[in-house]
Amino acid sequence: MSKKTQQPKLSFFHRVFYPASFLMGRINFAKKSLFLAVFILFSFFIISSTLFIKLNSSINSAKTQLTGLETLPYIFKDIQ
Repeated sequence: MSKKTQQPKLSFFHRVFYPASFLMGRINFAKKSLFLAVFILFSFFIISSTLFIKLNSSINSAKTQLTGLETLPYIFKDIQ
């Protein structure tokens, strides 16, 4: 009689991170370091570009408001 070999039931995190742990087990330290550095730089680029876009829109809004505030004295003189 042949017995079926049962695979142990893997946890959710083991199944999710299996491709990453498989890849990290196959490459050497220099390539791991390079991969992690590129991943960190990419993450930093995404966060800093999002911050730059939000700050730029805030600055443009402030410039528009400042232009409006600069024209108010002339409008008030015309109304009086």
